Amino acid sequence: MRRRPKEGWKELAEEMRLLRAELHELKRRLEAPFSLEDALHRRGLRFHRADPVEGLVFPEDLDPVFEEELYERMKKYSFRLLLRDIIKKRAGFRSSELAGFCSPEVIQEYLGFLSKSGMIKKRGTAFRLVAEGVKSFGETLEWFVAQVFRREFRAPSLWRVRLIEMGTGGDYDVLALVEGRLVYTEVKSSPPKHIEQEQVDAFWGRVQELSPALAIFLVDTELRMKDKLVVMFEDLLRRRFGPRWTRTHPVTRLLDEVFTLEKRICIANSKPSLVGNLGRCLRWWFAVRGD
Repeated sequence: MRRRPKEGWKELAEEMRLLRAELHELKRRLEAPFSLEDALHRRGLRFHRADPVEGLVFPEDLDPVFEEELYERMKKYSFRLLLRDIIKKRAGFRSSELAGFCSPEVIQEYLGFLSKSGMIKKRGTAFRLVAEGVKSFGETLEWFVAQVFRREFRAPSLWRVRLIEMGTGGDYDVLALVEGRLVYTEVKSSPPKHIEQEQVDAFWGRVQELSPALAIFLVDTELRMKDKLVVMFEDLLRRRFGPRWTRTHPVTRLLDEVFTLEKRICIANSKPSLVGNLGRCLRWWFAVRGD
C-alpha cells in the first residue's frame, strides 16, 4: 500500500477543516431564528420603528435581574391591575388606595419589588411613579405580550410596530414570527365596556391590509367577551358580508372566553391566564392548519 506524501495529508487536513467550518456555519444559519424584519421586508413593507422605550413603566437601563422578575410578575392579573392603577395615580398614592386588587400583604410585597427596582419612590407616607411621563399601561402591556412570544413560544417579536404607507395607519401592537408565519396581536388594556365598535373595525382593517397568518384580538380582562366583544365582531361581519354569510361563518367559542373566526382570527381575554390563552390560540391555529 502506497503511503500518501506528507504534503497530501496536510492538504486533506485543511480540506477537512474547511468542510467542518462550512458545516458549522450551515448549522448556525439553519438554527438561527427567523428575522421578523426580513419577513416584513419580503412583504414589501417599509419598517419605520418598533420596540420604543418611551411609554414603558420601567427605565431602559433596568437591571436584567429586575426585568426578569418584572416579566414573571406581569403574568399575574392582580399585578397588572396594580400597575394600571399606579399609572393613574402616578403623581402620588398610598398603599391603602390600591386596595381591592389583592390582599394588603400582597400589595405590600408588590410595592416592595417596585421600590427595590427603582420604578416607584417613596416620599413621606406616599409613593410616586418615577416614569412620570407614562400615562397609559398600554405600552407596557404590549412589551409584555411581545416578551411572551419571545420567552414562552420562542418566536421573534416586536411591539408597537410602525409600518410606512399603510392605509390603516400602520400601527401594530405586537407582531411575531411563529414557524415562519406572521402573527399579529392587537392588545387592549381597557375592559370591554371601554372598547368601541370603531376599534374593532380598525383591527379588521389592519388584518385585511397586513394579511397575517393569525390575528389575535386580546383584551386584558377577566370579564366575559361574549356579551359585548363578540357581538361587535358579529355586527362587523354582518355589515361587511350580510346576514346570510354570518350564519354560515359564525364566531365560535373555542374554550371559556376564547373565540375563533374563520381560520385565522382569535378573540380572547386573559382568564385564567394571558399566557395560557395565547397558547390556546396558537394550538387552535396549528390544528386548523393541520400542522
